[in-house]
Amino acid sequence: MPKTKRKVEGVSITVPIGVIKKVRELAQEERRSVSQIISLALEEQYGTYSDDGVDEVIRGEQG
Repeated sequence: MPKTKRKVEGVSITVPIGVIKKVRELAQEERRSVSQIISLALEEQYGTYSDDGVDEVIRGEQG
């Protein structure tokens, strides 16, 4: 499947184009931007996003 690069909150990610299409549909339904939807998904998967000058994902507690 072809992939595309997206920049979300300063972090570049590579995402299959089909996923971006689905995210766009969801973004329209939720009245949010594509970046917000991806950011929320990453936060749910990996924990809290912190931007203190260094882009990083801090692992949340798994419980």
